[in-house]
Amino acid sequence: MAKTTKKTATTKAAAETTVVKGAPEQLVKAAGKAAKAAKVAATPKADKAPKAAKADDSILAIHINATGRVCFGRAAAARIACLGHMLMTAEGNQVRMVAKKEATENTVEIRYANGRPYVSATGFLKPLGFDGTKPLDIEAAPYNSHGFEFKVT
Repeated sequence: MAKTTKKTATTKAAAETTVVKGAPEQLVKAAGKAAKAAKVAATPKADKAPKAAKADDSILAIHINATGRVCFGRAAAARIACLGHMLMTAEGNQVRMVAKKEATENTVEIRYANGRPYVSATGFLKPLGFDGTKPLDIEAAPYNSHGFEFKVT
């Protein structure tokens, strides 16, 4: 009969080790189990989550919450860069937003929350029919080098 002792490592990546004294067959089985446990412990559980997130990085996602705050997704935020003001224009339901470096009387300040840019556009969106009853998730089209183009329905 073989004697076993267990030693547990303190790091997350280390697997449980089993020392077996006895027949060679038991040594081979114990080594196989230890290798399998180490492989399972070393692989991250959410391998597919980062790959799915990378597919969404090219979409110019814009979210308009119920209060009229326009929040920009990762790719849209990258287009804004570090510019400080947003010029918003509308033709019917077609809205164009272009980030500008300098302020004019027609621009609003770009603010940041949790590292992402946003603009307050309540006064701008109300004449277009936005009443704030539900938030809007929009996939915008690029416009110029620092702008977006989308429809508010």
